[in-house]
Amino acid sequence: MFGLARDLIIGNRFYDYNEYRLKSFVKRIANMCPPGSSLLDVGAGQTQYKKYFSHLNYTAQDSGVGDASWDFSRIDIVSEIYDIPLPKASFDYILCTQVMEHLAHPDKAFAEFERLLKSGGKLFVTCPMTWKEHQKPHDFYRYTQFALSRLGEDHGFKVLEMNKVGGKFITIAKLITDLNVLQAIRNKWLLRFCLLILYPLNWLIGCIGYLLDPLDTTKDLTLQYECIFEKIS
Repeated sequence: MFGLARDLIIGNRFYDYNEYRLKSFVKRIANMCPPGSSLLDVGAGQTQYKKYFSHLNYTAQDSGVGDASWDFSRIDIVSEIYDIPLPKASFDYILCTQVMEHLAHPDKAFAEFERLLKSGGKLFVTCPMTWKEHQKPHDFYRYTQFALSRLGEDHGFKVLEMNKVGGKFITIAKLITDLNVLQAIRNKWLLRFCLLILYPLNWLIGCIGYLLDPLDTTKDLTLQYECIFEKIS
């Protein structure tokens, strides 16, 4: 019940468009995966998406380095993403959400994805193009569609989908509502109160950005990318 309320209030398309799209993408790919197939969630963090893959053989991997407040106790494999201790061609699918920006060596990660996927297996990736620095100092890159395509093609993948998450209006709205002007507040109750007071304004700004989004046909300034790759051989 709490999760549903949070999705309706915070994770909606007007207040937090990138989170809304991220969750929609994960749900969509979960429906693409047939029951009984295998999926590796790399950089799974607190395994917040595990519930969507209950029909699969789900494995969570993470290095255990990230937000200091996170609970990594549900991770199945603690390792570097570049060297996951599993045999070649172990999985039908790999999920990698909001991880690529934290990798100092993205080429090595894609090489490992190629090694672990079965022939014809699919790799699902989301990563930001326009986003603030976070999980410092483990924040290295922002990606264009061309960088992501090249990473895939250089490591034996073909691009099936490369979707932009919002255009300049949604991106600018997100940047305005995420100014972190409240970050100096240490009292969590005072912080929650301030966020509650600002909620209508932030929702309105996000709503305006969302309604104007169709006017931006190129979306060359986007929040993030949703990608689906397929291993060629």
